[in-house]
Amino acid sequence: MAIQIACGMSYLARREVIHKDLAARNCVIDESLQVKITDNALSRDLFPMDYHCLGDNENRPVRWMSLESLVNKEFSSAGDVVSLVVFQ
Repeated sequence: MAIQIACGMSYLARREVIHKDLAARNCVIDESLQVKITDNALSRDLFPMDYHCLGDNENRPVRWMSLESLVNKEFSSAGDVVSLVVFQ
């Protein structure tokens, strides 16, 4: 499953898409055990303690964000990797 997530992240990075909320709660598994990366808006409702506003009227998963995302508001694919791998 980790390899599938890494492949999905690679796919997004090649298309210059930054997820900004990559976490286990935003990965779903279908009936054939294939992992799909999603952005479930429900995560914000199901895990409200994980999301906080940083003064820009956008709730973000502060607890799981990379340091450069928190301090400089710089988002990147590398930050997505930190969010998923290091903090999960």
